[in-house]
Amino acid sequence: ILTSLVYDPNWDTFVERASWAAIFSSMLVLLGVGAVAYVSLSGAGATAFTLIVATTVFLPQTSFVQADLAYYGLFFCTWWMMARLVHEPGVGRAVAVGALLGVTYLTKASAMLAIPILLAVLAAQSAASAWARRRRMGSAPSILHSLIAGAVVTAVFSACTLPYLLNNHARFGRFFYNVNTTFFVL
Repeated sequence: ILTSLVYDPNWDTFVERASWAAIFSSMLVLLGVGAVAYVSLSGAGATAFTLIVATTVFLPQTSFVQADLAYYGLFFCTWWMMARLVHEPGVGRAVAVGALLGVTYLTKASAMLAIPILLAVLAAQSAASAWARRRRMGSAPSILHSLIAGAVVTAVFSACTLPYLLNNHARFGRFFYNVNTTFFVL
């Protein structure tokens, strides 16, 4: 989407505009990652984390016109929200996680494994909560809250990605189209 905003029929102009757009969007994503780090970590830890991410991930790839840096930033925010959802399940947070997972998947179709892992963690959390209640040990998130959170995440993710998946099915005959297995894996 970003490159369509800066498109120019002249290839050299388009490449220059797309490179600048990639640099600008990379800086915005890095600021977002830094903001999440400052909310979650101490000042020194957040600064160190942001500098490490900036110099090892963002700086080497900034001028390349690709979706990877946006994906990294989105996946980091998604992972952070998933961790918060596991700690405190709730419908609002589950909606945010489902939407972030959907947008992350639409950015680069590599976030699919996060959903079954999150659902497995929520199921394990429900089982641990049931065990704790049975043994009358401490408080854990309600079984119902964890199960509802998992269902909401799955539903919102599905709603976000449904138009894309239906288009894949209409065009390629399957919902999850993968160019690598279609053309390069025998």
